[in-house]
Amino acid sequence: MRIGVVTTSYPASAGDPAGSFVRGFARWLATQGARVEVLAPVRGAALGEHEHEHQHEHEHEYDEVDDPGVTVERVRFAPRRLTRALATGLPDALERSRGAWVMGALAAGALTAAAARRHARWDALITHWLVPCGAIGAALARRPKRPHLAIAHSGDVHLALRLGLAPRLARALLRSETDVVFASTELRTAFLAGAGAHAEALAQTSRVVAMGTSAGPPPSLAERAAARAALAPGAPLLLGFMGRLQPIKGVHHLVDAVHATGTHALIAGAGPERAALEARALAHPSRAVRFLGGLPAGSPAWRQFFAAIDALVVPSIELEGGRTEGTPVVIAEALAHGVPVLGAATGGVASAIGDAGLVHQTPAALIENISKISTLRTCLEDLRRNAIARAPSVGWPQVGADLAAAMLPSRDGMVIVQRVNRVWPVTPASREEVSNRCSAISTSTVPSSSPSPTMRTSLGPASGRSPRT
Repeated sequence: MRIGVVTTSYPASAGDPAGSFVRGFARWLATQGARVEVLAPVRGAALGEHEHEHQHEHEHEYDEVDDPGVTVERVRFAPRRLTRALATGLPDALERSRGAWVMGALAAGALTAAAARRHARWDALITHWLVPCGAIGAALARRPKRPHLAIAHSGDVHLALRLGLAPRLARALLRSETDVVFASTELRTAFLAGAGAHAEALAQTSRVVAMGTSAGPPPSLAERAAARAALAPGAPLLLGFMGRLQPIKGVHHLVDAVHATGTHALIAGAGPERAALEARALAHPSRAVRFLGGLPAGSPAWRQFFAAIDALVVPSIELEGGRTEGTPVVIAEALAHGVPVLGAATGGVASAIGDAGLVHQTPAALIENISKISTLRTCLEDLRRNAIARAPSVGWPQVGADLAAAMLPSRDGMVIVQRVNRVWPVTPASREEVSNRCSAISTSTVPSSSPSPTMRTSLGPASGRSPRT
């Protein structure tokens, strides 16, 4: 079976984080016997998310992408020096730069033409990001008729809503009988709210599946001890952040929380906020925040990061205009390593964490949650047990089967996907156990900058919208 994949972002190299989940799904399809052909715009340089950034001494080199069963064609749409505007993906670029709109239109046109030339030979089509790729796929899927899976991630949904495209896009997806998947319930709800007369029909046919990871298995105790000794010897509680250093990630809240709680943190990533974050961290005398630069996914340094930390922090915020995160793949990567997550109640973060972490609605509540896992070690251990228990459910064998179930029907010439039984490596702590152990903290153990004991701090998905911070 031959499957076409049309996307605006795909890793330029093996450790490139830009579009890594697109590559992960393509690789999983290849293990099922499919021949996968990826179309993605050419980019200005090989480092993807690290473009435009000063290359710090701790950042790492990347290897070439060479995945069996997967071919990648970079579609040219402009002189290479001009394609830097789309280095981090089309939706993100359009949020930041007017010039990106011209490049975006050229890229969309080139992708449409390239996909149209190949569509007849594909048995099925997958598109990542509804704008523009989902729209391209919906137009192509009807002639000739092909199964089409369109995956919405985050920036594309907010772009469609901002431009008023949701009703027309929803209509096109329904007419082409596209299988629409959203990376989080929150994204699906937002898109349906803007889909007008087509919302009810799309609600009946769309699904929610968070992207998976190839990470894991969880590190051994010996690996954890060695990683901690290498990266933060003597740190009583070590937090971590991994991702692009940009405003929506809210990393400044982590820096402030580390200073307020007397803990330590590792920050892995590059981006336009790095210099400001480093200055913010250096303003505190403890020097408890260490910046590692970008860590290539799957590299020994990347795995060492997850082995060293006690908890991953995802302090994402809602931007002006209402844009939020989808479901950051780093949450799945943390769970695959058995690392609990402290996350903000924004976008799809809370639902991805479930009972393997603590959710905060304000920066002050993040401080309180850090204090809880620092003071109540049974709380931290319960959360770690639950993260380890969740590990199989976030791997590509399970997530890939969930995504492909509707796209690959049982018929001649199509792949038959065998679902993976979930095998829990440990017995998870019950929600009641975690709630009891993580709530038994007295006000005397919380730093003075934290909120009162009545401040809402939830386990798992939280209702309502988080305030903008």
